[in-house]
Amino acid sequence: MAIAHGASSESGTGSGTPRTWSHDPGGGSTPDWVLVFAFTYNTETDDITTVSYDGVALAAVSGGFATTGAAGERGTCKAYFAASGGWGAGAKTVSVSAQGGVTFYAIAISGTGSNAEVHTPGIVLLQGIQALTEQSVTDGSPGTNSVRYAGTHYGASGAPNPGGSSTALQDQAIVSPITIDMAAVRETTAGQGSRSVGWTEVSDDVAAVHLAVREAPAQPATRTVVVAVSSSSTGG
Repeated sequence: MAIAHGASSESGTGSGTPRTWSHDPGGGSTPDWVLVFAFTYNTETDDITTVSYDGVALAAVSGGFATTGAAGERGTCKAYFAASGGWGAGAKTVSVSAQGGVTFYAIAISGTGSNAEVHTPGIVLLQGIQALTEQSVTDGSPGTNSVRYAGTHYGASGAPNPGGSSTALQDQAIVSPITIDMAAVRETTAGQGSRSVGWTEVSDDVAAVHLAVREAPAQPATRTVVVAVSSSSTGG
């Protein structure tokens, strides 16, 4: 079953932990997978501790952590994911926890599609001071359509502009003591192979994670081969 985007929602921003909010996957449905982009502000360290949806823990995506480094408008972006978590239908609680005193924000995304996973070899990171542009993200061509997503911490005064292949989901600006924006987009049209997702903005402090949620390819069936060995003996 091909991957399809469902819905997105966002937390508020601040330093209180845990941060919880209600995510509605739409129409009283039950999502097959949940992706969360968690962002921290004014730090380059990995300060998010736990993320869950309907009480089910989401795992940190391997290779899905980006930082602005020691830039002026410091921040991080980290991806978390879970599939077929046994959660219930309808709106459910998302919970994100961080180290005490850290300002953070998160965006939850849900969708449908069996055997969903993040194709970790295709993850693209943008880090440091550079232009924020759409990136080509591969899903490894699993045989069904995938959907690409991106999250970014960006040193700008407003929401970054989605690129021509992308649709904005959520964003949150912080204007004091410095101005940044944290946002997520999705690929507008699902597909296979290497496809673009992201934004089109001038050079600034960037911590962005681009990834594809795909249906895991079916594993080839295994067969057990029994070899009969005959033996004979001779008498003398």
